[in-house]
Amino acid sequence: MKSNPDPVILKWIRELETVRLDCASPGEMRVGLKAGFNPSEFLYANTMKAKADLQDAIMIGASVTTTDSVEGVEQIAETYKDIGFSNSMKVIIRLAVDDSQSRSPFSLKYGATDGDWWPILKALDQHKIPFAGLSFHVGSASANPEAFTKAIRLCREFQQEMKRQVPIVDIGGGFLPDAKSFASTAASIRHEIERWDQEESFSPSLWIAEPGRFFSAPTQTLSVPIVFKKSSHDRVRYVLDESVYGQFSSIIFDHAQPPWTVYRNGDRITEQTAKKAFFFGRTCDSLDLIAIQDKAPEYEVGDEFVFPWMGAYTSASATTFNGFARPKKIYLEGEEVTSTFDAEVPDPSVTYPIETKSSVSLSLQPSLSYRLS
Repeated sequence: MKSNPDPVILKWIRELETVRLDCASPGEMRVGLKAGFNPSEFLYANTMKAKADLQDAIMIGASVTTTDSVEGVEQIAETYKDIGFSNSMKVIIRLAVDDSQSRSPFSLKYGATDGDWWPILKALDQHKIPFAGLSFHVGSASANPEAFTKAIRLCREFQQEMKRQVPIVDIGGGFLPDAKSFASTAASIRHEIERWDQEESFSPSLWIAEPGRFFSAPTQTLSVPIVFKKSSHDRVRYVLDESVYGQFSSIIFDHAQPPWTVYRNGDRITEQTAKKAFFFGRTCDSLDLIAIQDKAPEYEVGDEFVFPWMGAYTSASATTFNGFARPKKIYLEGEEVTSTFDAEVPDPSVTYPIETKSSVSLSLQPSLSYRLS
C-alpha cells in the first residue's frame, strides 16, 4: 500500500487472496476497501498516530495495530473510552532493531528497546488489551540478510525474557526487488524461523512480511522525453519531462538510483562524448536535478528515456508542483508482458544528487537544528 497505492495494482494483489494490507492511515484503509479488501485484512502499522486517526480506524473496523510505547497503549485505551466502545483492538509491539545497513533506516523514529518491553506489556495488561505479537523493520532496501536473522533472534529474546508467548511475528519489509538478493534474504529468514520452531517450546503460529517494494517496483516502467537542451563548451543541460517533485521523488525520499536506457526513433543510443551532462527536471526549482552523467552521449530533444523498476515510492509521493500533471498510465496485463529493458544496474558514470550529502544547520533558535541531506 505505502509503496504504490495504485488501485489497479491493489486489485491485482487482492486477487492473490493470501495477501493482506499494511496500512499507515485510515485513508489507506479506504483505498484498500475500494480494492476489495475487508477491514479484518488490515494491519494498522503506525505506532505514532493521531488520536483522531485511531478513532477513524476503529470505526472502519481495524482490529490489529502496532505500538512501541506506553503512550501508544494509553492512547488506545483512552480512544475506546471516548467513543464508548469496549476494546476490540489487539496490539503488536514493534521492536527497535539494527537497521544501520539499510538505505532508509527507521530506528530514530520507531521501535521499543529492551528497557521498554516490560512497561509496555504492563500497560497492556492494565488496560486489558490483548498482546498479539511482535514486529520490526530492518530499514528500507536493506542490503544485509543478517539484519533479518538478528531481528528474529531479538524476538526470541523477548519471548524468553518476558516469558510471553509470541503468536505473531511481522518481519516488516525492506526487501530489494532483484531475484538474487531476495532469494538470499529469504533463505536466511527461513533458516532462523526453523531454528525457532526446533529450539523453543512455543513458536509463532503466524509470520507476516511486508514486501511492498518487492511487489510494486517491477510493475511500472517510466518513459519520458527530453523537452529542452542547452549546450556549452564543456557541458550539456537537458530537461526531462518529469521531476524530483514527481516520479523521481524516490531519488530524494528513497535514495533511489534509477538506471535508464535511451532511445531515438526506436534505436538505443550508446555512443559517448567527452561532455558532462546534467539532467534536470521540468520545474522552476534549480534543485530539481535528477542525475549527472560524465561523458554522456549527445542526446537531442525528443529522445526517450526509459526507466524500468519505477513502481516503488515514485507515484506514491509524486506531486503536481508548478502545475505539472502526473504522467498518463497505460496498464498492460497478461503473460505476454515482459521486460525488454536491460538497464537494471546504474551506470557508474552517473551520479545522483542524493549521493552528495551535506549537513546544514539553520540556527533559528540555539537549541534547534535542521538537517538538509
